[in-house]
Amino acid sequence: MTFLSNPQSKAKTAAKAILPKTIVAFISGCRYRGYLAHVNYLLKRRKYHTQFAKANATLPESTIVLPLGCRIQVPPDAEVYDAFQYFGWKEPAAAEEYLGFMNVAAKAKTFWDVGALFGFFSLAFALWGADRRALAFEPNPSSRAKLEECLHLNPTAKVEVFDFAVGLPDKVVEFERGFHYTAVTESPARPSEENSAQRDTVAIKTVSIDELIERNLDPPDIIKIDVEGHEFDVLMGARKLLLAKKPILCVELHPDLLALRGTSSLAIAEYLEDAGYVIHDTSLKRVKKDFFKRQTTLRIVAT
Repeated sequence: MTFLSNPQSKAKTAAKAILPKTIVAFISGCRYRGYLAHVNYLLKRRKYHTQFAKANATLPESTIVLPLGCRIQVPPDAEVYDAFQYFGWKEPAAAEEYLGFMNVAAKAKTFWDVGALFGFFSLAFALWGADRRALAFEPNPSSRAKLEECLHLNPTAKVEVFDFAVGLPDKVVEFERGFHYTAVTESPARPSEENSAQRDTVAIKTVSIDELIERNLDPPDIIKIDVEGHEFDVLMGARKLLLAKKPILCVELHPDLLALRGTSSLAIAEYLEDAGYVIHDTSLKRVKKDFFKRQTTLRIVAT
């Protein structure tokens, strides 16, 4: 038996075939963000792109100058170059995350980059002053190799790389391979997966921040955490440090991935407030509880 497709779907398909791609993209953005929010997004993106293009106009692709004048040498790798541009201008929220990080990190000397990927934040921090040092934690071998390549091109950056998966002490967590390692343990299979055997996963033993400090790693003045749904475990494994030293925290929260692991952004906010932190957005404006009900990626600064 043949079923007719939804007339609305037919109309959408026809519109995509007729309208210019820019118009289709604008309509899609408005549907995703809302009209005013999407217009604001586009204006910010244009602003950051204009600034980035001006700063990099006469430079080869091997060099990127970021907002605030940070100059980084990058390898001839499209994936790395695109990731660095992502924070430079392509994603306004990410550009604001970078600017907020650099602002609160102004007086910091030791930085822990948990979920370092290609080392963007580690490099930006370490190259900002000769007396600055970053510890970059990246369990994904392919990402870590590209991070090491970036460090080779920026020899003045004092960055030490570790292959640890940071979280709770002495746990074995199943990570899904890919651009990021995403913590998938105890989460149900996605609807497109009939069984978990279809996932390309790797089991990694985790180590906590408190444990690493007990091993005599220099305690951080500031920590950036971007671990694709594993944020709460990282913070719970740093309880002693949070209470004793209270380092600045810059955390990217993924509500959908947190939900798969039985927790939420709001639970993390309450945990941090219980440890004496005040939570802000990347512009350092204090946020309210409603902020954590959003289902899109959240970026917070806790002081």
